[in-house]
Amino acid sequence: SSSSSSSSSSNESLCAMEFVVHVFVTGSDAEAHNGNPRRFKFSDDPTPLGWTKVSEFKAFRSPIPGTAPIYVSEAGGGAVRPGNDPHRFRAAFDSGVLTGWARDSLIFHAFTSPQPGTVPHYVFQRGGGDPAQGDPSRFDITTNPCPAAGWTTQLVFHAVPSQDVNQMAIHVFTAGDDSRAAQGDPRRANISLDGTGPAHSGWFKVLEFKALRAPTEGSVQYFVSEAGGGATYPGGNPHRFRVDTNSGVQTGWTRDTFTFHAFPRRTAGTVPYFVMERGGGDPAAGDPHRVEITLDNTPLPGWHEKFAFFAWPSLNPSLQSLYKLSAGNDASSHLGDPRRFKFTNVPANENTGWSKECELKVFLSPVPGTTRYFVSDAGGGQVRPGGDPHRYRIGLDTGTTSGWRDQMSFYAYSNPTAGTAKFWVMERGGGDPTAGDAHRCDIVQTAQPAPGWRIRHIFYAYPVATY
Repeated sequence: SSSSSSSSSSNESLCAMEFVVHVFVTGSDAEAHNGNPRRFKFSDDPTPLGWTKVSEFKAFRSPIPGTAPIYVSEAGGGAVRPGNDPHRFRAAFDSGVLTGWARDSLIFHAFTSPQPGTVPHYVFQRGGGDPAQGDPSRFDITTNPCPAAGWTTQLVFHAVPSQDVNQMAIHVFTAGDDSRAAQGDPRRANISLDGTGPAHSGWFKVLEFKALRAPTEGSVQYFVSEAGGGATYPGGNPHRFRVDTNSGVQTGWTRDTFTFHAFPRRTAGTVPYFVMERGGGDPAAGDPHRVEITLDNTPLPGWHEKFAFFAWPSLNPSLQSLYKLSAGNDASSHLGDPRRFKFTNVPANENTGWSKECELKVFLSPVPGTTRYFVSDAGGGQVRPGGDPHRYRIGLDTGTTSGWRDQMSFYAYSNPTAGTAKFWVMERGGGDPTAGDAHRCDIVQTAQPAPGWRIRHIFYAYPVATY
C-alpha cells in the first residue's frame, strides 16, 4: 500500500512539472532579402500575435532523470526590412546569452534518449548570425528528420507530441505542361509544407491533404525529394519533386526535403491519393523524372500510376481565392483580341494586361456536397488576326484531353449552402483561334448569357468582392 501510494505521488509530481511548448512560424526564405526570412518561435504562450502555430510537445519545467535542459533564447524584434534584425529564436543545450543572443526566454527539460510515448524532435539551424545579410541565425524544432535546404541538424531530444498536431498539412502545386517539354518546362509538381511560398514563384496550388508527422500503427514513411531548379530551357533541369518510400538521395535526387507518414490502405476518415509518375531522369531529353499527386487515378497521356497512399482531406478545408480577370473586347475579335477571362488563385499583376473583375472563395480539397472543376488555359501568342490569344476554360474534366493545359482545380458546392451565391459558367467560341472567336469561358452571377455566350455549368461559392 505504501509503495502504491509512493508511485501515485511520484506520477502526480511528474504531471505537475509537465507543460506544453508551442512551435510557431513566420516569414519565408524567399523573403529573406526583404528582412523576413523563415523563422520559428518556441514558447509556453499558445497565442503570440503574428505567428502561425505548427506543432507542440510536452516537456518538463524541472530536471528529472534522463533529461537535459534546453535553453530557448531570442534576439531581434525590430521592423521587418532589409538590414534589420527580425524577431527570432534559438534552442540549444547552453544559454544563448553566452553567444550574443539578447536573453533566455524559456528553459525546458526533455529526454536525451527514447522513452515510452516519446518521439525524436530535431533542432535545425540556418544562417550566419548577421541580420544585415538577410540570413540571420535561427532555429526550428520538428519531428521531421530531413532538414530543408540550407538548414542543418544541431541536436535531437525526445518528447511526447500533442496528438492534435501530429497531423500536418501538405500542399501540392503544379507548373509547366508536357506540351512544353521541348522548352524544358514539362508538367511537374511541387510538394511542400509551405502553403503559400511556391505560389509566389510560378506554381499553382491544386491540392492539400493531412498526413502524420510521426509514425503510428499501420503507417508507412514517405520521402519527398527534389532536384533541379535551373533555368527552364531545352537541356535545362527544371525544379521538380518525387514521392517514394525510400530516400531520393539514394537514386540521384539532390536532397530529401521532408518526410511524412500515411497509410497503404484505407483507414477511418482517409481517402486515396494517387502518385503518378513520368520521365526517365534525363532533363536534357525534355522528359525528366517527376511525379504528381492527384485524387484521380486516371493518368494523363504519358503518365502512369506508381502507387497510392491514404491520408486525410484538410480537416478544416482551406478556402482559396479564385480571381476573375479580363482582357480584350468582343468588338476587337477580328483583331485577334476577343473579350476573354482568366481564372487564377494568384492576384492580378497590373503589368500582365489583365484587369481584376471579381473574387470568390472556393475549396482546395473536396468536402461533402462539392464538385471538382478544372481550370485550364491555352494560347498566349500575340494578339493579332489569326493569332491565338491567352484564354481559359472551366470544366468538369481535365482540359489536357482536348488541347488545353490544366493550371489548377477547385471544389465548389452543387447546391445552395449557407453564405454561398450562385455562379454560372458561360462559354463562347468554337475553338478555332484563327476564326477570331476562340473557345473561352466566363463566371457570372446572372442566368442571362450575354449575346453569343451560353451556359456551361452552375456552382455555388462564397462571393468576396467585385472590382
